[in-house]
Amino acid sequence: MLLALAALGSAVATPVLYGYDVVAYFSLEEDAHGVAGSEDFQYNLTSTDDSGDSNPYDPFVSTFWFSTQENLDTFAANPTKYTPEWGGY
Repeated sequence: MLLALAALGSAVATPVLYGYDVVAYFSLEEDAHGVAGSEDFQYNLTSTDDSGDSNPYDPFVSTFWFSTQENLDTFAANPTKYTPEWGGY
């Protein structure tokens, strides 16, 4: 049982949108496919409560991957502009 729990704790979560670059979607041509991000350019977004403080009771980290450092920096400057509305990721 302990071994199973230890293995579960070390599992790597799937990045948001399966690793596709959420910033790149804003510059795609109509009918274009998404751009795959890279593990090399990732950003961890921690959930917050309504006051903007980290929620100590239910912390949740979402990992986003980006195709370039520029897209990662763009996201980091304003994550709410690029995260899917209503959560759901």
